[in-house]
Amino acid sequence: MLIRIGDEKREMINAHIDVLKTKIVTQSAWVDDTEEILLQTLIKVIQNLPHKVFVYGALMGLIACESPEICRKLVNDVVNSTISTSLLKEQDAFGSRNVFRWLSYLVYLRAVSPQAAIGFLTHLLQEQVKNEASFQRDVVLDCIFTFLLCQDTHAQLMNCPDK
Repeated sequence: MLIRIGDEKREMINAHIDVLKTKIVTQSAWVDDTEEILLQTLIKVIQNLPHKVFVYGALMGLIACESPEICRKLVNDVVNSTISTSLLKEQDAFGSRNVFRWLSYLVYLRAVSPQAAIGFLTHLLQEQVKNEASFQRDVVLDCIFTFLLCQDTHAQLMNCPDK
């Protein structure tokens, strides 16, 4: 459902997002492999379907309203997996940039706090300074600029006391 959402019957996309949100939130006993499949699928679709990044952001926003802990876990897992694998190991600028656009949209929707985003970006920059590989620096900076230029994220971050 994550992959196909928005492909057909676009006029029903809100209903489809709501059904998907309900399935994720009401799953009372997540089996480890089910959670892993959801996470890996979410990572793949965010990285490879840039035209649907806002759909996946809206899904996370709805999940955050009903179950902030599930949203927090999914966002943390997606971001951490992307940083460790796609960004730093594979140098996948396209996929990493899409994840940063998604994260920026989550800040815009207030599903992720500006303070958490600033903390994440600061940590990423500190890790990058420690790393001597300059080829990664360009990809990391490109992703951070993508994050800052999406939506009104920069305005929200500027209003944050931890900026």
